[in-house]
Amino acid sequence: MKILRTLAGGLAGSVVLTAMHELLRNNYSNAPRMDLLGEEAIEKGLGKIGVSSTKEDDLYTMALVGDIFVNTLLFSAAATTISSCSKGTLLGVTAGAAGLYLPEKLGLNPEHSNKTLQTKILTVALYTIGGYVAGKIMDRLS
Repeated sequence: MKILRTLAGGLAGSVVLTAMHELLRNNYSNAPRMDLLGEEAIEKGLGKIGVSSTKEDDLYTMALVGDIFVNTLLFSAAATTISSCSKGTLLGVTAGAAGLYLPEKLGLNPEHSNKTLQTKILTVALYTIGGYVAGKIMDRLS
């Protein structure tokens, strides 16, 4: 049962993060573009193994599914004996900060998460909210 609680919380946080990101990216010009960052990372990875370019729709779908999967695992790490909500929030802040600083280190376009100060704040805020939701769901299910 603990694994279900953990994954349910992680998935809830990930879905909230993704839904908020999609809403922002479709309605706000300074929204973080983590979808483009994911597409770029997938293209780069596929290139390393010799797979040629894929259709844009396929890249978007792979990036979206990959984001939900990876963020579910990330937020699932909030399940502990201490407050999952506190740990989820901290994980979210850390993931948001990583979204600001890692792209350039990984050879990806940092502008997707660093375009403006508003973009940077939204990047960290989205992940923080996702982590908070994940932890809150886990605490409620325990």
